[in-house]
Amino acid sequence: MVEKKTKKGIILVLSFLCACFLFAAPNQELGSWLDAPSLKEAFAGKIDYIGVAVPHTQWPSNKKILPSTSVQSGMKHHFSSFTMENEFKPDSIMGTYYPGAPKSFEDFTDSNGTTIKVPKNQLQFGTVDQCLGIAKKLGLQMRGHVLVWHSQTADWFFKEDYKSSGKLVDKATMTARQEWYIKSVLEHIKAWEDKNNGGKRIVYCWDVVNEAANDGGTKLRDGGSNWYSIYKSDEFIVNAFRFANKYAPKDVLLAYNDYNECMSNKRAMILKIIDSVKAHEKDSKLPTRIDVLGMQSHIKQGNPTIAEYEKTIKMYIAKGLDVHITEIEIASMSKADAENPEKLKKSYKKTFEMFLRNAKTKNKKGISSVTFWGLHDGVTWLNVPSNGQLQWLNNVHQYPLIFDENLNTKPAFYGVLEAAK
Repeated sequence: MVEKKTKKGIILVLSFLCACFLFAAPNQELGSWLDAPSLKEAFAGKIDYIGVAVPHTQWPSNKKILPSTSVQSGMKHHFSSFTMENEFKPDSIMGTYYPGAPKSFEDFTDSNGTTIKVPKNQLQFGTVDQCLGIAKKLGLQMRGHVLVWHSQTADWFFKEDYKSSGKLVDKATMTARQEWYIKSVLEHIKAWEDKNNGGKRIVYCWDVVNEAANDGGTKLRDGGSNWYSIYKSDEFIVNAFRFANKYAPKDVLLAYNDYNECMSNKRAMILKIIDSVKAHEKDSKLPTRIDVLGMQSHIKQGNPTIAEYEKTIKMYIAKGLDVHITEIEIASMSKADAENPEKLKKSYKKTFEMFLRNAKTKNKKGISSVTFWGLHDGVTWLNVPSNGQLQWLNNVHQYPLIFDENLNTKPAFYGVLEAAK
């Protein structure tokens, strides 16, 4: 028994030393995120907003995340903005799950003079208001995500009589519904800010349209999009930026947001979308406005290369837009890479060095916001079995963020800090 215990003790000590070798870095204290240097302070004067995505409530456990005082303390320490993972999306606000499909209606007349029936007392802003209140308390700002998206939008919104079993409505009706929804959301948030924050903006930017470009080539997303099924063109995208410009305060930035934004064919389509929206900026009636290209940046180690990533950023900036990195994490395609924290650190350092080379300045457009997609490795969406992401990552369990599941700093955190020096 003594011999077995001794061997077991030696193994435990060796395991601990190996872990220290893997996770420790010279002169860097790997511990609680509350004890680490502040990210937002490190990037002050370099990038306007350093942000993080966070849920109000974690699904399916129903654990409260944003309301947690410990989470709030770390967010206030490290970040200047945050994005709600789901709570500002259409299905959450539309009450897809509760109270369900609309049951009462009222008239709405759109900017073209079309009068339609719209849901009455349907839109649910309780959680939105809670998030705004927390942002105010913490002194943080928010990115609004998202107004128009093919996914996570109530199916009844597109159907006759607001019934999921109905046929798709015509373009004129859908345009009026789109205006009603965008107007309702933007005016509600502005009214909350006027009443509770002295008219100062909490939501500084909106992803007006999300993921409308097709992955497979230079065309719009046609499969699985009720928006495209109704319009068969980019008209709904242009309209969204018309309505966002009309109802958003002028100091709120308006963005188009997408993923795989460095792929050459998809990049070409995104550039076409930008051109389509900008072509209507001087329209006498309902002009558009687009200020930002949102690059989700769900990237992998080495893919895209730093050179290709930087080339793409410069192409979007050349369109006269600032760039927001809206949903970054760095995934790994092999188990060896995923479990090598020093390699992830190197990837983050090189990536953020490149961001800083292309940062917005007083005299030129550039990167003005970077948001990590997830608080820590334990809640990364990449490991959720039901969303299919792992199959694209060779079924490798991912550790793609800068904090571990216990909200301790990782070497990757220090890679980001080193880039800021």
